[in-house]
Parts: sequence; C-alpha cells; structure tokens
Amino acid sequence: MLEQAYFVSQITAAVFVVASILFLAVSVRQNTKLLQRTMSEDQRQANNALFERIATDRDFADFHMKAGIDLDSMDEIDRYRARFLAQLNTRPVLHTIQARNDGFVSDIEWGELCERVRFSGRRKNVAEVWPQIKNTYPKALQDKYEELSGIAAGQA
Repeated sequence: MLEQAYFVSQITAAVFVVASILFLAVSVRQNTKLLQRTMSEDQRQANNALFERIATDRDFADFHMKAGIDLDSMDEIDRYRARFLAQLNTRPVLHTIQARNDGFVSDIEWGELCERVRFSGRRKNVAEVWPQIKNTYPKALQDKYEELSGIAAGQA
C-alpha cells in the first residue's frame, strides 16, 4: 500500500513537472511574440515620426533632403546635425537587422526595412557617418548592412 502511494506520488510529480515545462514553453513563446510586436511598433513609430516631420516641417524637409544629396554645401553646424540625424536613423536599422538574424523580424517588416536601407544607403550623410559607427557592430552585421545599403566596404 505504501509502495503504491509512493509510485502514485512520483507519477503525479512527473505530470506536474511536464505541465510546468509546457507552461514555461508557452510563456517564452508568448513573450517572444510580444517582444517582436513591440520592436516592430517602435520601428514603425520612429519611421512615422521622421516621415511626419518631413511632410509637415518644410525647413526640416529641406535640411533632410540637403543632408542626403548635397552635404558638401552645408555649413559645419548643419553637417554636424546631418551626421547625428544619420546615426539616429542608422543605428535602429542595424539593431533590426540583428533582430532579423535572431528570428524576431517578420518577412513583411524585413521587406520594409530593406527598402529603407536601400534608400538611406544612397544618402551622403549616412555614407559619411558609416565609417565612424560601423566598427561598433559585428563584422557579419556590417557586411549585411553594406550589402543591403549599397555602401561599398572600401568606402568605410
């Protein structure tokens, strides 16, 4: 009788351990999806804020456009601002590329990001700041960004 109770308790404990493991697996999966949605929303909000500012602030739109195509004609203060704007836009993109490598970015978001990177890679202010920030990221990430953006590795 005592032996049977012992076996029943062992089986019950094993069932609870399996249930706990399943619960943890479901929780981790839900947290991963939540993290993915949060990161996606943060990226979308950053893009929307930039696009809205360009669309509603003519001076900023002029500055943004000039920073991308005619950086050499800007005075030192505007060049300084343009470099910071490039970093402000480039660093989150690099983090999102890394998140894609880690499996946290959907195909739709990846397509949007690739288009954004191709656009930003043609901007003078981004090309100027890339050599300054690239070595703070792993080599594989640098290579992927350069491939997507069209910024030549030799340029950096």
